[in-house]
Amino acid sequence: MTCLYLLVKILSHIPTKDVVATSLLFKRWEFLWTYMKRLEYDQEYQFVRRGIPELTLECGDILIQLPLRLLTCKTLVILDLKGWIDLNIPVTASLPSLMTLHIVLLRKSNYEHFSRILSSFSLLVDLMVEQRTSTAISTLDIAVPSLQRLFIRTVTKKDNGLRYSPHEKSIPKVMINAPCLKYLNIDDRGNDFNVIKDLTQVDMDPSIFSHVIESLRLKLSNYFKPQVIKWIVATAVSRNVRELDISYSSYPEKLNTLPSNLYTSKSLVVLKLSDWILLAVPPMVCLPSLKTLQLQQVAYFNEESLQRLLSNCPALEELKVDIWKDDNTRKFTIVVPSLQRLSLFIPFDYGIDGLVIKTPSLKYFKLRIHSSISHYCLVEHMPNLIEAYIDVEFPDIKSLIESITSVKRLEICLEVLYEEGIVFSQLEHLKLCRCKDCTSNLLVRLLKDSPNLRVLDLYEMIDHYYCGIIPWNPPSTVPACMLSSLQIFNWSAYSGVPGERDLAIYMLKNASHLKTATILSDECDIPELEMLKELAFSSRASTTCEFIGLSDLFNDYEFRSCERIQVRLSLVIITPSLESIPLQKLRSLSIMGMDRMDMLSDLPDALLVKILSSLPTKQVVSTMLLSKRWQFLWMFVSRLDYSDDDMCQDGRFLRFLYSSLLLHQAKVLESFTLKLSGNSRGIDLGVCVTPAVNRSVRELTIEIDASSTETQFILPRSLYTTGSRTLVTLKLQNAVLVDASEMVSFPLLKTLSLISMKYVK
Repeated sequence: MTCLYLLVKILSHIPTKDVVATSLLFKRWEFLWTYMKRLEYDQEYQFVRRGIPELTLECGDILIQLPLRLLTCKTLVILDLKGWIDLNIPVTASLPSLMTLHIVLLRKSNYEHFSRILSSFSLLVDLMVEQRTSTAISTLDIAVPSLQRLFIRTVTKKDNGLRYSPHEKSIPKVMINAPCLKYLNIDDRGNDFNVIKDLTQVDMDPSIFSHVIESLRLKLSNYFKPQVIKWIVATAVSRNVRELDISYSSYPEKLNTLPSNLYTSKSLVVLKLSDWILLAVPPMVCLPSLKTLQLQQVAYFNEESLQRLLSNCPALEELKVDIWKDDNTRKFTIVVPSLQRLSLFIPFDYGIDGLVIKTPSLKYFKLRIHSSISHYCLVEHMPNLIEAYIDVEFPDIKSLIESITSVKRLEICLEVLYEEGIVFSQLEHLKLCRCKDCTSNLLVRLLKDSPNLRVLDLYEMIDHYYCGIIPWNPPSTVPACMLSSLQIFNWSAYSGVPGERDLAIYMLKNASHLKTATILSDECDIPELEMLKELAFSSRASTTCEFIGLSDLFNDYEFRSCERIQVRLSLVIITPSLESIPLQKLRSLSIMGMDRMDMLSDLPDALLVKILSSLPTKQVVSTMLLSKRWQFLWMFVSRLDYSDDDMCQDGRFLRFLYSSLLLHQAKVLESFTLKLSGNSRGIDLGVCVTPAVNRSVRELTIEIDASSTETQFILPRSLYTTGSRTLVTLKLQNAVLVDASEMVSFPLLKTLSLISMKYVK
């Protein structure tokens, strides 16, 4: 595979607008986009008039009429039409090679023309029809002999606040005549009203169920009559359906039951049931081919229903059970010798009495029990377990923890500390949720009990929130894994509070074989890291400065064999130079404040400075951390934009403002903006404005929020003298304008804005 072919293949997955933009990168990329075989345009571009095999057309509110040349394309195989597209297609239209058609029907006329042209697609195999309409129409007729996969989805769109009545007589009928159909998917989960409100309005030719059905998916609202659904499912089962997926979106008057022949299907491989279905398992149940079973928020006829079903699925490999909070089943028993993947979720307001799990062949185990009510839990050992996700709040976890000791990858969040003496001899990757009070002690125990741990992640699970502080109590002896095997340490949402800082220092100081340490911060949670404490750069190439918040991680500690440290911060942070860090084998120190900035490093300085000029000054200064290439570029930007919105405490903004202005070296300023919230006390506008006017600033903006302060901010006289000769735009708000008598002269000024100013003679 040549490099040219590989690049073209990569570009084929990108919108055409972005692909063409790559011609600006280098000379090698200048004409590369012209070799693209896949073109994707939005409504800003004209249609491509070529014999293409695949076309995706997505329009907004503008009605688009398809060109005749496209409608007679003999090579088109895949056609995806979305939006306001006029389907008033002439009789001469012909797409003889079309096999896949995805279309959104928005207008009344669409249905009539669509049904007419559909029968002419003799090779059509895959059809997806999405209905979005609030206009009364009659019939949607789908008659395609070659069709194998059909997906009908209904989404209601309100027009001027109008909607259909559930008893509207003009609701369309959907007529299906597809004798080769293998996959049928009807999704009627609209918004306030469903265009297909009852399967009695879906007229199906009897021949569509005269052969083997591969897959049947029904996502329905409670408008559908249960007896009609039973007929559809029973017929599909009798035709040896292999995959069955049924779900409801709203609460019916009575829970829906499934036909009895479903529980004796010999062909069913995948069964997915969810929402308001009553699982009434008969005594003679047998599903010999079933491998995947998903039961999400279904109701069980009694406590024996689930186990009766599971015990008669000898080939079952994957099981997912989400308990319905209103279900009356309190004891759950899962005994499946063949099971390899198990996911069980019990909500927080569900009172469970007991849980028994016996799955000796399990390889993946996900258990989420948010109910803290005490109950017995018996989980037998799983010797083949590779990966586990444990998120439980109940206290009796002894057998649970003992059952997963063979795991290699573990994500865990516990309310209590498990007992000593348990060893995870094969554990290599540990992800520990830090939202609980026992996180510190749990981490110590897991480190001691995992002698072969290679990767450690500290993070927060989905919907878990950390509100406290980790009180770090280091162990008396360094865990064996830190001295022999731990190579990667990742920490997300690092806040820099004392307990967290102590833990981070401990990990970096004692992990003898650590190669990569990645610390990710959350801007909204880190007041201590919001701003650099002091800019102490000189104009020389060598630099010396303090790394705020994380400085203790790098100073006065020996990191032994650590080869790579990565810190990703969304704030303005300064790091010490590598020479000042005692790292024996460090090869890479990466502290990133702006994602993917290094991709621009090959551009000329003038262009980079122009790009940086469009960013707030706080972000511009932070680019010095990317590499030596960027270290001094920020000093030459021609537009300075300061705001103390998020860093006005403890004088940090003041120090940053004065230091950066002192170091800035651009000879001419295009723009200088200073926005003060009113909490920044002691700022001398003369010190800020004078450097700007001395550099022939053309646009000057001073905005002060006077609602939270009584401090008066007085503009310097240099504004009327030096600055008056070059200013084109002057915008002032809530400042004090001192009378400059006859010295005032702004010969180039074109825009002047004075808001809530005070004038002093």
